[in-house]
Amino acid sequence: MGAILRLRNILTSFDEFAGNEILSEREFQDYQNAYLDLTRAKKKRNVFKKLTIFFEKYMNL
Repeated sequence: MGAILRLRNILTSFDEFAGNEILSEREFQDYQNAYLDLTRAKKKRNVFKKLTIFFEKYMNL
């Protein structure tokens, strides 16, 4: 997912690519929002996993 964001950032720096966008601005915003939602969800899962490991390790002495 992040590859599209990186590629878009690179291509927007070249004038010859202006007007040849694959995604409309609206489609890009939708894509970006979905990417950010997935990233936030992954971070929450990681925090929950770490808390679970902590409680299993230290609360079951």
